[in-house]
Amino acid sequence: MATVKDVEEQIQRVEGFKVKIRWHNGADVRSTYSHLLPYPYDWNASDEWTVQEWKDERFTIWYAGFKVDALRHGDKRVGPQTRLRNLRQYTSA
Repeated sequence: MATVKDVEEQIQRVEGFKVKIRWHNGADVRSTYSHLLPYPYDWNASDEWTVQEWKDERFTIWYAGFKVDALRHGDKRVGPQTRLRNLRQYTSA
């Protein structure tokens, strides 16, 4: 099993942007919480996907009971309609 911190780092490495995993009700999850599966993807999602599409197609199906915020440079949340292409540019800025 992986910790929340492990999964956040795996997502950043594969997808090219930072995330913050939260409980389904929005409350913080300790980074040491260790009952998660490792992030199952080795390739990043399409630049054309929105953050919401990424959540629906990749995050939610593996991590039911959790929410996730996609973060741009400065750890600011981005909206669900942000294209991953743009988010990746924000992250590397």
